[in-house]
Amino acid sequence: MWVHTIQLSHSTSHLKKGEEVGFFNFGSTVVLLFEKRKVSLNEKLKRESFIRVGEPLANKIDVKFHTSV
Repeated sequence: MWVHTIQLSHSTSHLKKGEEVGFFNFGSTVVLLFEKRKVSLNEKLKRESFIRVGEPLANKIDVKFHTSV
């Protein structure tokens, strides 16, 4: 497991009992590139939205080829 950053809550080293020291920021940026008309994006996705592992992002568009004999 990778930690993106460690965010400290205070600039001092003197804390009261139970006070937050900091927290871990887990995260990543994913860039997906697709050919035109090859996928249909999930309409629920918004810019900078949070997604869970295994959540579908897009569906493949099946193209039927018609051949003339």
